[in-house]
Amino acid sequence: MSSDKETVPSWIAEVFQHPLVRQLSGLITDLTGMRLVFVYPTASGWGQRSGDARADRRNRFCEMIQSTPEGANQCRLCHIMMTVAACGGAPTIQRCHAGASALVVPVARGTEESVAIISSCVFSEPQAWDDVRDRVEEMGVNLESLQDAFVELPRLDERRLELSKRLLLMLGDAVNVVRENAMLRAGTRELDAESPDAVSISAI
Repeated sequence: MSSDKETVPSWIAEVFQHPLVRQLSGLITDLTGMRLVFVYPTASGWGQRSGDARADRRNRFCEMIQSTPEGANQCRLCHIMMTVAACGGAPTIQRCHAGASALVVPVARGTEESVAIISSCVFSEPQAWDDVRDRVEEMGVNLESLQDAFVELPRLDERRLELSKRLLLMLGDAVNVVRENAMLRAGTRELDAESPDAVSISAI
């Protein structure tokens, strides 16, 4: 999440408090084993927030990569780049900076605003480890332990991958509806506050 709470968009709190968003996020994590991260623009940069309050659901591979300052910073930058790349498009599988793959679903489709839901790392090709090893050798992570964690990552066959995409699209649509409603109410309140001729209904 953004370190500067004042820059977080007002709709974020409403999205993460909404029961439908919370239930769908938990359901997706339970069914697929993926941890979800929401990435969104703020007034001072970018914010990121887990879609599941159960922080212990993060897989061991991601934990090890993020255990170093360089790795944690690279993950945040990677999430931002994935979000921008997916803006306005369909769900995609993108390779993260560590060499594993993640599922990325844009939320604000059809707009210029980049908001996305990104899964924790998944992979379906064991030979991808060679790429992972080459990318993380300079990060100071124990490669033997990391390889064990890599093997433990969820393997999504074609059927599970398609199901994951559909579920994430449903979650993205739910988030977007909550987001648009929150922004609409905020805009209405601002107009009411700025209008000198606004009359309280209770005063009529």
